[in-house]
Amino acid sequence: MTNGSRKQFTIFASLVFLISCQSVSPPIMGNQSFALSGYEISELKQSAIGGDAEAAMKLANYYGYFWNDQSKEIYWLRIGADSGSVACQTNLATLLLALRKPESTDEAIHYLHTAADAGDADAQFVLAEIYEQGEGAAIDLGAARTLYQKSAGQGHFRAMVRFGEFALEGIGGPVDKVLGFTWLLKARRTVRVNTVLFDDLSEKIEQARKTMSDTQIEEATCAAG
Repeated sequence: MTNGSRKQFTIFASLVFLISCQSVSPPIMGNQSFALSGYEISELKQSAIGGDAEAAMKLANYYGYFWNDQSKEIYWLRIGADSGSVACQTNLATLLLALRKPESTDEAIHYLHTAADAGDADAQFVLAEIYEQGEGAAIDLGAARTLYQKSAGQGHFRAMVRFGEFALEGIGGPVDKVLGFTWLLKARRTVRVNTVLFDDLSEKIEQARKTMSDTQIEEATCAAG
């Protein structure tokens, strides 16, 4: 796998992970929980066009999860996104990025910025990956580090791990072993013991521990709570 292909795969994997973590069920053809009557569709369309982002989201879910019609799902998500819904902005961006088209990527980054500025942890994380890997935007490790930190601060697990690694290695900013170690410890406390995820994090932590003084370890452990 080439470096370019690896970058594309990594961001695509993140999108799949992000979509799976949304508050709604994964897309299932004919999902009855999103079914709407003709009257409901008419009323929702009128409301959505009038600026009701919640109505737009319901329509997007209806077309995306009940009919599996991505074009109409994107259409109504865009309506909701332009009405100020952070959820619509983030969901729309994930779908646009998955299309892997330059024009779609540009639009996705626009909506990710809007959602990230509004404090959406998922948008901050995906945008950080884009700036880290340079897929769809110029590489900006400083911006990536800042976005990972913001997302981590809201409890986003993968952002916690990545920001910890950035701080430990001095990526996008100064080396800060105490800060990086602190975030890895915080991340590990969010996962169950005796799992692959827990073991992988424990290995990262032990590797970092070997490069730190006892004082630094103690400071980080106290900061992690």
